[in-house]
Amino acid sequence: MQTPRKIVQHHVILASTSLARREILRMDCSDFSVVDPGTDESVITDPDPRRMAVLRAVMKSADATAKLETGLSRLVLAFDQVAVVNDQEVRGKPKDRAQLLEWLRGYAYSTVSFVNAVVVVPVGATEKSDHDAVYRSVVTVNLAFGPIPERDILAAADHPRSLQCASGVAMECRELLQNATLLFRKATGTDGTREDAMDAIRGFPRSATWRLLREADSFATRFLDGLAYADPETVDSDLP
Repeated sequence: MQTPRKIVQHHVILASTSLARREILRMDCSDFSVVDPGTDESVITDPDPRRMAVLRAVMKSADATAKLETGLSRLVLAFDQVAVVNDQEVRGKPKDRAQLLEWLRGYAYSTVSFVNAVVVVPVGATEKSDHDAVYRSVVTVNLAFGPIPERDILAAADHPRSLQCASGVAMECRELLQNATLLFRKATGTDGTREDAMDAIRGFPRSATWRLLREADSFATRFLDGLAYADPETVDSDLP
Protein backbone atom coordinates (compact mmCIF):
# COMPACT_ATOMS: atom_id res chain seq x y z
CA MET A 1 0.00 0.00 0.00
CA GLN A 2 1.26 3.46 -0.91
CA THR A 3 2.26 5.61 2.07
CA PRO A 4 0.08 8.75 2.35
CA ARG A 5 1.96 11.93 1.56
CA LYS A 6 2.35 14.60 4.21
CA ILE A 7 0.27 17.40 2.77
CA VAL A 8 0.77 19.71 5.77
CA GLN A 9 3.43 20.18 8.44
CA HIS A 10 1.08 20.37 11.41
CA HIS A 11 -0.92 17.59 13.01
CA VAL A 12 -4.55 17.50 11.81
CA ILE A 13 -7.47 17.03 14.19
CA LEU A 14 -10.44 15.58 12.31
CA ALA A 15 -13.54 16.83 14.14
CA SER A 16 -15.78 14.12 12.77
CA THR A 17 -16.68 10.52 13.54
CA SER A 18 -17.52 9.78 9.88
CA LEU A 19 -15.70 6.67 8.67
CA ALA A 20 -15.93 7.89 5.08
CA ARG A 21 -14.16 11.16 5.92
CA ARG A 22 -11.54 9.27 7.89
CA GLU A 23 -10.88 6.94 4.96
CA ILE A 24 -10.55 9.76 2.44
CA LEU A 25 -8.28 11.83 4.69
CA ARG A 26 -6.06 8.80 5.30
CA MET A 27 -5.43 8.55 1.55
CA ASP A 28 -3.48 11.81 1.64
CA CYS A 29 -2.48 12.47 5.24
CA SER A 30 -1.01 10.08 7.79
CA ASP A 31 -0.51 12.59 10.60
CA PHE A 32 -4.02 13.05 11.98
CA SER A 33 -6.22 12.00 14.86
CA VAL A 34 -9.97 12.00 15.41
CA VAL A 35 -11.90 13.97 18.03
CA ASP A 36 -15.65 13.57 18.39
CA PRO A 37 -16.91 17.17 18.74
CA GLY A 38 -20.19 16.01 20.24
CA THR A 39 -22.01 18.90 18.58
CA ASP A 40 -25.80 19.12 18.60
CA GLU A 41 -26.36 20.24 15.01
CA SER A 42 -30.10 20.74 15.52
CA VAL A 43 -29.57 23.94 17.53
CA ILE A 44 -28.32 25.75 14.41
CA THR A 45 -30.84 26.51 11.67
CA ASP A 46 -30.76 29.03 8.87
CA PRO A 47 -32.88 29.55 5.74
CA ASP A 48 -29.66 29.64 3.69
CA PRO A 49 -28.30 26.05 3.56
CA ARG A 50 -24.79 27.29 2.75
CA ARG A 51 -24.70 29.50 5.80
CA MET A 52 -26.26 26.84 8.00
CA ALA A 53 -23.63 24.28 6.96
CA VAL A 54 -20.81 26.76 7.65
CA LEU A 55 -22.19 27.71 11.07
CA ARG A 56 -22.49 24.06 12.03
CA ALA A 57 -18.98 23.24 10.84
CA VAL A 58 -17.56 26.20 12.77
CA MET A 59 -19.40 25.04 15.88
CA LYS A 60 -17.97 21.53 15.46
CA SER A 61 -14.44 22.95 15.17
CA ALA A 62 -14.97 24.98 18.36
CA ASP A 63 -16.37 21.98 20.25
CA ALA A 64 -13.45 19.80 19.16
CA THR A 65 -10.93 22.51 20.04
CA ALA A 66 -12.35 22.75 23.55
CA LYS A 67 -11.49 19.07 24.08
CA LEU A 68 -7.81 19.44 23.12
CA GLU A 69 -5.02 19.58 25.63
CA THR A 70 -2.45 22.35 25.35
CA GLY A 71 0.44 21.25 23.17
CA LEU A 72 1.85 21.82 19.73
CA SER A 73 0.02 23.90 17.14
CA ARG A 74 -2.57 21.89 15.27
CA LEU A 75 -5.12 22.21 12.48
CA VAL A 76 -8.72 21.42 13.42
CA LEU A 77 -10.66 20.17 10.39
CA ALA A 78 -14.47 20.14 10.53
CA PHE A 79 -17.26 19.49 8.04
CA ASP A 80 -20.99 19.74 7.73
CA GLN A 81 -23.28 18.58 4.96
CA VAL A 82 -26.92 19.36 4.27
CA ALA A 83 -29.03 18.29 1.31
CA VAL A 84 -31.49 20.42 -0.63
CA VAL A 85 -34.22 18.70 -2.64
CA ASN A 86 -35.31 20.49 -5.83
CA ASP A 87 -33.86 23.76 -4.49
CA GLN A 88 -36.62 23.88 -1.86
CA GLU A 89 -36.47 21.49 1.09
CA VAL A 90 -33.36 21.32 3.28
CA ARG A 91 -32.66 17.91 4.78
CA GLY A 92 -30.18 16.48 7.21
CA LYS A 93 -29.97 12.82 8.22
CA PRO A 94 -33.19 10.79 8.31
CA LYS A 95 -34.43 10.16 11.85
CA ASP A 96 -35.45 6.54 11.20
CA ARG A 97 -36.06 3.92 8.52
CA ALA A 98 -39.64 5.05 7.94
CA GLN A 99 -38.54 8.59 7.10
CA LEU A 100 -35.68 7.23 5.01
CA LEU A 101 -38.10 5.18 2.89
CA GLU A 102 -40.40 8.20 2.46
CA TRP A 103 -37.49 10.32 1.27
CA LEU A 104 -36.06 7.69 -1.06
CA ARG A 105 -39.42 7.13 -2.75
CA GLY A 106 -39.77 10.88 -3.26
CA TYR A 107 -36.44 11.24 -5.07
CA ALA A 108 -37.78 9.92 -8.38
CA TYR A 109 -37.43 12.64 -11.04
CA SER A 110 -35.89 14.99 -8.45
CA THR A 111 -32.56 16.75 -7.97
CA VAL A 112 -30.69 16.53 -4.68
CA SER A 113 -28.01 19.15 -4.00
CA PHE A 114 -25.34 18.28 -1.45
CA VAL A 115 -24.02 21.40 0.29
CA ASN A 116 -20.70 20.83 2.06
CA ALA A 117 -19.01 23.25 4.43
CA VAL A 118 -15.29 22.75 5.13
CA VAL A 119 -13.67 24.60 8.03
CA VAL A 120 -10.02 24.53 9.07
CA VAL A 121 -8.89 26.31 12.23
CA PRO A 122 -5.20 26.67 13.16
CA VAL A 123 -5.06 26.29 16.93
CA GLY A 124 -2.15 27.84 18.86
CA ALA A 125 0.09 25.94 21.25
CA THR A 126 -0.78 27.90 24.39
CA GLU A 127 -4.24 29.43 24.00
CA LYS A 128 -6.17 26.44 22.69
CA SER A 129 -9.52 28.21 22.96
CA ASP A 130 -8.49 31.13 20.75
CA HIS A 131 -9.29 30.74 17.05
CA ASP A 132 -6.48 32.68 15.40
CA ALA A 133 -7.98 32.23 11.93
CA VAL A 134 -10.86 30.39 10.35
CA TYR A 135 -10.46 29.07 6.81
CA ARG A 136 -13.72 27.97 5.24
CA SER A 137 -15.23 26.97 1.93
CA VAL A 138 -18.54 25.70 0.54
CA VAL A 139 -18.81 22.99 -2.09
CA THR A 140 -22.10 22.01 -3.78
CA VAL A 141 -22.69 18.91 -5.92
CA ASN A 142 -25.95 17.78 -7.55
CA LEU A 143 -27.53 14.38 -8.27
CA ALA A 144 -30.45 14.11 -10.71
CA PHE A 145 -32.64 11.03 -10.23
CA GLY A 146 -34.80 9.30 -12.81
CA PRO A 147 -37.35 6.61 -11.96
CA ILE A 148 -36.28 4.48 -8.98
CA PRO A 149 -37.51 0.86 -8.82
CA GLU A 150 -38.89 -0.23 -5.44
CA ARG A 151 -36.27 -2.99 -5.15
CA ASP A 152 -33.51 -0.36 -5.32
CA ILE A 153 -35.29 1.79 -2.73
CA LEU A 154 -35.49 -1.16 -0.34
CA ALA A 155 -31.82 -1.99 -0.94
CA ALA A 156 -30.90 1.63 -0.14
CA ALA A 157 -33.03 1.58 3.00
CA ASP A 158 -31.18 -1.53 4.18
CA HIS A 159 -27.74 -0.09 3.51
CA PRO A 160 -25.90 0.58 6.81
CA ARG A 161 -24.70 4.03 5.68
CA SER A 162 -28.05 5.47 4.59
CA LEU A 163 -29.20 6.63 8.03
CA GLN A 164 -25.83 8.35 8.55
CA CYS A 165 -25.97 10.49 5.40
CA ALA A 166 -27.62 13.82 4.71
CA SER A 167 -30.78 13.10 2.67
CA GLY A 168 -30.30 9.35 3.22
CA VAL A 169 -28.36 8.99 -0.04
CA ALA A 170 -25.29 6.83 0.53
CA MET A 171 -22.73 6.90 -2.27
CA GLU A 172 -21.76 3.36 -1.33
CA CYS A 173 -25.23 2.06 -2.31
CA ARG A 174 -24.88 1.07 -5.96
CA GLU A 175 -28.51 0.02 -6.30
CA LEU A 176 -29.68 3.58 -5.61
CA LEU A 177 -26.91 5.41 -7.45
CA GLN A 178 -27.50 3.53 -10.69
CA ASN A 179 -30.72 5.53 -10.98
CA ALA A 180 -28.99 8.91 -10.67
CA THR A 181 -26.87 11.16 -12.87
CA LEU A 182 -24.02 13.10 -11.30
CA LEU A 183 -24.17 16.70 -12.56
CA PHE A 184 -20.50 17.22 -11.78
CA ARG A 185 -20.06 19.93 -14.42
CA LYS A 186 -22.55 22.06 -12.47
CA ALA A 187 -20.72 21.55 -9.20
CA THR A 188 -19.34 24.61 -7.40
CA GLY A 189 -16.13 24.56 -5.37
CA THR A 190 -14.74 21.30 -6.78
CA ASP A 191 -11.74 20.90 -9.09
CA GLY A 192 -14.11 20.01 -11.94
CA THR A 193 -13.49 16.26 -11.88
CA ARG A 194 -15.99 13.50 -11.31
CA GLU A 195 -13.83 12.03 -8.54
CA ASP A 196 -13.84 15.25 -6.51
CA ALA A 197 -17.60 15.59 -6.92
CA MET A 198 -18.14 12.01 -5.76
CA ASP A 199 -16.00 12.61 -2.67
CA ALA A 200 -18.01 15.77 -1.95
CA ILE A 201 -21.24 13.77 -1.91
CA ARG A 202 -19.56 11.44 0.61
CA GLY A 203 -18.97 14.53 2.74
CA PHE A 204 -15.27 15.18 2.03
CA PRO A 205 -14.62 17.57 -0.89
CA ARG A 206 -10.94 16.76 -1.33
CA SER A 207 -9.64 19.62 -3.46
CA ALA A 208 -11.22 22.32 -1.26
CA THR A 209 -10.04 20.55 1.90
CA TRP A 210 -6.44 20.26 0.65
CA ARG A 211 -6.40 23.93 -0.29
CA LEU A 212 -7.70 25.08 3.09
CA LEU A 213 -5.35 22.78 5.00
CA ARG A 214 -2.35 24.16 3.14
CA GLU A 215 -3.45 27.77 3.69
CA ALA A 216 -4.04 27.14 7.40
CA ASP A 217 -0.77 25.24 7.66
CA SER A 218 1.10 28.22 6.24
CA PHE A 219 -0.64 30.54 8.71
CA ALA A 220 0.28 28.25 11.62
CA THR A 221 3.91 28.11 10.52
CA ARG A 222 4.16 31.89 10.23
CA PHE A 223 2.17 33.01 13.23
CA LEU A 224 1.61 30.19 15.72
CA ASP A 225 5.05 28.57 15.85
CA GLY A 226 6.82 31.50 17.45
CA LEU A 227 7.90 33.20 14.22
CA ALA A 228 5.61 36.24 14.33
CA TYR A 229 2.36 37.62 15.68
CA ALA A 230 -0.84 38.05 13.70
CA ASP A 231 -4.15 39.68 14.47
CA PRO A 232 -7.10 37.28 14.24
CA GLU A 233 -8.43 36.94 10.73
CA THR A 234 -11.13 35.07 8.88
CA VAL A 235 -10.66 33.75 5.36
CA ASP A 236 -13.84 33.15 3.36
CA SER A 237 -12.84 31.24 0.24
CA ASP A 238 -16.20 30.89 -1.49
CA LEU A 239 -18.84 32.61 0.60
CA PRO A 240 -20.68 35.69 -0.68
